[in-house]
Amino acid sequence: MVLKLVALICLALQLGCIILTSFSLDFLLAATMVPAAALAEPHGPRTLYTALLALTSPAATLPGNPFLWQELQEAPLSLAEGWQLFLAVLAQGVLEHHT
Repeated sequence: MVLKLVALICLALQLGCIILTSFSLDFLLAATMVPAAALAEPHGPRTLYTALLALTSPAATLPGNPFLWQELQEAPLSLAEGWQLFLAVLAQGVLEHHT
């Protein structure tokens, strides 16, 4: 339980820092990560919980965000177009960070 408490505190600090720069990114990450982190228990199938937490981590959700954005706009997207959009979003983020 102490490990879960430390992990939730780290998650809260991470989300607190991200919200200072981008509310929409923080909301998307919180919507995907907080339920998985809250459901994780020290008992039970650890491989399932580990896979769930890995799939909802920022590194795993970031490549899928352009596809989700296009689906919300009701415009189907191929894999190549999604990859190009992901790279454009990533490049824009790096440019804004350096600006």
